[in-house]
Amino acid sequence: MERIYKKERNAYSNIFGQMVYESKDPTLPKPGDTVEHSTEQHFRVLDQIYQGPFSAVYRVENIAQPGAQFAMKVERIKSIERYLVMELVGMDLGRLRRARQERRFTMATALRVLIQTLERIESLHEAGYISRDVKAPNFAIGVDNQAAVVYMLDYGFARKYVDEKGQVIPPRPSAALMGTFQYCSLASHTHKDQSRKDDLESWLYMAIELIRGPLPWAKIDGNKEHKKILEYKLQIRQGEPRQKFFESIPYQFEEIMDKIDGYRYYDKPDYNSIRGLIRQAATDYGITLEEPLDWERDSRMTKKAMYVGELGESNMASSRLENQELKPLPAASKMLEIELEEKTPEEEAVRKNKKLQQKNLKIKNKRRKFQETNNVWTALPISSPRSSAESAETPATDSPNKTRAKSIVSNDCLLAQQ
Repeated sequence: MERIYKKERNAYSNIFGQMVYESKDPTLPKPGDTVEHSTEQHFRVLDQIYQGPFSAVYRVENIAQPGAQFAMKVERIKSIERYLVMELVGMDLGRLRRARQERRFTMATALRVLIQTLERIESLHEAGYISRDVKAPNFAIGVDNQAAVVYMLDYGFARKYVDEKGQVIPPRPSAALMGTFQYCSLASHTHKDQSRKDDLESWLYMAIELIRGPLPWAKIDGNKEHKKILEYKLQIRQGEPRQKFFESIPYQFEEIMDKIDGYRYYDKPDYNSIRGLIRQAATDYGITLEEPLDWERDSRMTKKAMYVGELGESNMASSRLENQELKPLPAASKMLEIELEEKTPEEEAVRKNKKLQQKNLKIKNKRRKFQETNNVWTALPISSPRSSAESAETPATDSPNKTRAKSIVSNDCLLAQQ
């Protein structure tokens, strides 16, 4: 049954608003539902693109203009949803990178993309905000004839870094670890307030990943060992670890890292000089920065990117299945991206067998506990009343710490609320 949502008020413009359900149903919209706007721009929900802990993103169609599709981000607040309709974009850079067999872009594509992403970050900074979550999945390409344009997404962790007078807000004594473990800055790891330089540090890690492939610390579970990732990031700044980290990387990126590390909290980064170093690298490699991007040269790449798991595990269809009708993987809860090595059939068989053994062991233990409990009750005299202590059932509940741990296992590693 189709549900209809009506806008409560138009506080900003014709693409912003709030909607309330005609029923008391507090759930988020479903495919087929309609959102009615007071400006007579009615949108039909086609499918869900992303489901996060605080919001969801849907592909919607303007009913008055069949075929005109947009992205609608919905923020859930009890039974009222705030929503924003915006331009629909394509695959993110993280999926596109993993869709390539080499798990990296060609140098021409990487450098061209890095200039665009740097410009997006600069624009955000000029608007008075820092992202605090710069990473490949938060940049996406346009659709159709806009495939060469890179868009910046997801400002869930963004924070205003200047006051009403345009002055940089002083750093707080301590701050939550904000961002994504693979990409977050040294300051974030050490619970310091972030500034513009920290966005650029995260951008640098993304740059190395796009050029060379998975980062050295990609397999470390930051939820358990984020300090180990911090150690890696400290080591790559000197000696042999530094040489190894920048191996096969244009030397200009070492200069960029030194430049970023030299900035202080209040400093405004020199974006132009960083762009100049990228262009210099392009010249050294004989790149004009006008070459078609990888996904423009290979139209199959965006299709393959649809089958890449969000956790970093490649579920990409092989070339043999290329012409078959495949269904994209369901969107999983966004968690820390961990690059996983592809397993051989033998290794996969061993893994499945081990998993089956663990499952059987759990079932066996549950049966044993059930039998022991059943034997205890059977041994009780029928006429014996149970004491209040015996009759009181104690439901199994997670401890507060365990519940909190579950709440922070997300792609955006917010370890503490602001």
